[in-house]
Formats: sequence, structure tokens, C-alpha cells
Amino acid sequence: MIRFFKTILFMVTAGVLAYGCISPRQMDKRLQQKESSLTAVRDSFHRQLMVTDSLEKRLLMSKGGNEMLLIAQQQLQDRLLQLDDEVERLNGNLSSSQNHLGQQRKQLEGRNRDLGQQLTNLRATYREIIENYENKLSSLADTVALDSLLSSRVSIRSRAGSLSLNADAGLLFRGATTSRFSPEAEEVLESISRLLESDPLLELTIIGHTDNQNRYSQQGGARAFSAQRAVSIADELTNRYDLGANRITAAGAGAAKPLESNATEAGQKANRRIEFLITNSVVNLLRSLKKAGEDRE
Repeated sequence: MIRFFKTILFMVTAGVLAYGCISPRQMDKRLQQKESSLTAVRDSFHRQLMVTDSLEKRLLMSKGGNEMLLIAQQQLQDRLLQLDDEVERLNGNLSSSQNHLGQQRKQLEGRNRDLGQQLTNLRATYREIIENYENKLSSLADTVALDSLLSSRVSIRSRAGSLSLNADAGLLFRGATTSRFSPEAEEVLESISRLLESDPLLELTIIGHTDNQNRYSQQGGARAFSAQRAVSIADELTNRYDLGANRITAAGAGAAKPLESNATEAGQKANRRIEFLITNSVVNLLRSLKKAGEDRE
């Protein structure tokens, strides 16, 4: 114990002696150096604390981010399972739809075959009806009974679906008039009316024709002149012979459709005529339907 106190006393004495050997200026300088060192250590310590805090925050954020990633991953897995179920359901629906469409296709193919056969049968019926009416129309030519003198001035011909009678214009009209009928006109018009009365399905188109001579200027030209004559005949058949106006059509062709050459007087006379075109409304309708079907194909 005595030795311990001696040691302490020695150290204190040495310190006092050492202090006594350092000047105050040196002491201040050393103190400043110590304070500077202490300040630097303190600043370094604070920086280390800040770095530590930053690392702790980043660690916490990273930990939270990892948890969010795990949650997102779980959600994606759940969504993938849902999509797998949806794909499986859609595949089932697609297979069912394909089977249903296949059945519908077979049904439609069967219906198309049936319709095709019906169309073929209908066309055959059309042809048969058209042929029957055409034959009937051709036989009507024999019913047109005219005086032998008049028949030489009326040409009758049958063509596909129609009966055409061409009468000399002088046989029906007086001179170059459009409404004054000749005495022989009555027999011609009466024969035409009887023919139409024999079948209510028959329709009549009256077409006036002229030569190409410049003699119709006062009547508005050849076409207007021929049309006026056709209208006069239509009115006569309607008013005097009680034929329905809806069955008669009047038109004028002028010199557009000559029968003979207009180079001779005989040809000009032949071209000045009235044409009675008789057709069957049913045949016309069936022909239109048949043509419409062919055009559609």
C-alpha cells in the first residue's frame, strides 16, 4: 500500500514538473489540437450514425419491397390459375360451338339440296307452262277469221310467246288521218276483240309504223303520227268493244322498224302499217321470273 501511494505521488510530481516545463502558448496550441481532433472524431462519429440510419432505412424499405414482391407474385400465380380455368372453359365452349356449327352446316346443306331440287322442279314447271301457253297462243292464229279480201292485207305470224298481226294502215284509216276509220276497220278490230275475249290473260300492244317519207311534219313527225293512230285504235277497242284499258298499250315506232325497203312505193306501202302484238301476261311474268333467277345465279 505504501508503495502504491509512493507511485501516485511520483506520477503527480512528474506531471507537475512536466507542466511546469511547457509554456502557456504551447499548452493552448496543444489544447486546440486536441479540440480539433475531438471535433473531427465527433463529426466522423455523426457521419457514421447518419450512414447507419440510412442503411437501416434502406433495409426496412428493401424488406417492405420484398414483401410487396411476394404479394404481387402470389397475385400473379392466382391470376394464372384463373386464366388456365378460363382457357379450359373457352376450349370447352369452342368445341361445343364447333359441334353445333357442324350440325347446322349439315342441316343447311340438306336444305340447299332440297331448295335446289325445288328450283329445278319449278323451272321445269315454268317451261311446261310457257310451252303450253305458247302453243295455245299459236293456235289462236286460226281463230282470226277475216274476209278473204281483208286477209290478203293482214299478215299473221306466231313467234316465241306472242302473236303478231300486221295490218295495212289503209285498211284501218281513211287517207293520212289519225282518227277516221275506214269501213273495213270494223271487221279487223272485231276479230282482234274476239281474240282477246277468248282468254282474259291475253294482252295487246298496238304499234303504229310509217314509211320514211317526209309527209308527217304537220302531225309532229312520223313517230308522233304513228303513235296517234295507235292511240285511236286503243280508244276504239276500249270504248266500243269494252276491252279493259289495262290490257292494251299503244305506241308509235315511226319509220324505225320497216318491213320492206323504202326505196320503192310498194315497200313504203308495206311499211305504213299497224301492228297488233298479242302476248300472254302469265308467260311474260314467268319469263321475267326465269330470267331474274338466271341473272341471280
